[in-house]
Amino acid sequence: MSNAFQERSARGRNQTLRGVLLATACVFVAGVALASRHVIGERFYRAALWQSHHQNYSHAEADFHTAMRFDPKDSRILRGYGVMLAQEKKTPLAMAAFREAVRIDPADYKSHFDLGLNLLSTGQTASAIPELETAIRIHPDYARAYRTLGLALVAGGDREAANAAYRHAIQIAPRDPIAHEYLGNSLAAAGNISAAIEEEQQAVRLAPADAHAYVYLSEALFADHQYERAANEAQEAVAVDPRNARAHSILGKNLFILHRWDQAVNECLSAERLDRNLVSPHINLALIYFAREDWDHALVENQALVQLQPSDARAHARFGALLARAGDQKAAAAECGQAMAMAPHDPSVLNSEGYVLLMSGQKALAVKQWKAVLQRGDSGAVTEARKYLTQYQSDQTL
Repeated sequence: MSNAFQERSARGRNQTLRGVLLATACVFVAGVALASRHVIGERFYRAALWQSHHQNYSHAEADFHTAMRFDPKDSRILRGYGVMLAQEKKTPLAMAAFREAVRIDPADYKSHFDLGLNLLSTGQTASAIPELETAIRIHPDYARAYRTLGLALVAGGDREAANAAYRHAIQIAPRDPIAHEYLGNSLAAAGNISAAIEEEQQAVRLAPADAHAYVYLSEALFADHQYERAANEAQEAVAVDPRNARAHSILGKNLFILHRWDQAVNECLSAERLDRNLVSPHINLALIYFAREDWDHALVENQALVQLQPSDARAHARFGALLARAGDQKAAAAECGQAMAMAPHDPSVLNSEGYVLLMSGQKALAVKQWKAVLQRGDSGAVTEARKYLTQYQSDQTL
């Protein structure tokens, strides 16, 4: 009995040992297989990044999908895929990839940031802010997230909080020119022009090869009525990047103020050629042609403005006045009617409406409109109203 018991015990121990060894081998093989899948996924992920960087998007997409198949739990792969989709302007698909990345790894701060950035770019400000704040909470020293949060806060109407975010970004990365540019823009919009100029000058010092920095500084100087300096900075922007449409446009605007009209026209026309959807060169050219009483060209530019900014009441009003001057009273009345429906108390709109009324033979109503502007218009509109009254109401001395 004793020998049989010992034999059974030995067999049991051997079976247990074999089971342990088999389980260990299975775990080892599974681990090796998992590691191998991760290595393969990593290789395809890096290949996809390379293809995406060189804008070989079809090859990159195939490599991303292969990487995801081998390593579906790596949020970096989904984030890289989302970045590529964003570069291709496939924003909804990009955001879906970033959402899946943060579902797989809620601590992936870069995916939270990229999701917030794309939400902001599509106007979904209220949804963008929490994603950017999450990125900051996970990684408090992420300067880019702070300055992007600043943009979102400005879009949401909280400029004070936005400026605090920009300053925090500068505190983390004091040599980041973009944070200085953003803070300068925000300060200028709030009327703190001197502080804005300081920030934009710092941006130029930090990034002397960045045309945008010179453009922002030129705009701040223009707001401070330093037109010669503003023109010089815009000229620097054009020298750094001759294809920067905004640089040509702001240069043209300053040259117009400095009465260098031919140069101003050339710069604004260059801006139009470089970016057909940029509004500012059309505005500048319309003003220049008005000043030169070149009504045909002014009509063309104002028509372009109406097409680019269909909700701009002043553009419709100016276009209406030019149509009236050209003799198309019906179209002129329609344009000014649309402008009055949008902004019935805007002094500039009232001035243009008055001119349309005058050209249609309703002088008394025109004079009434211009007198109303004298009571509540800004300095530019009042000057224009006085000009109309002086020219067309000869029996009154103003």
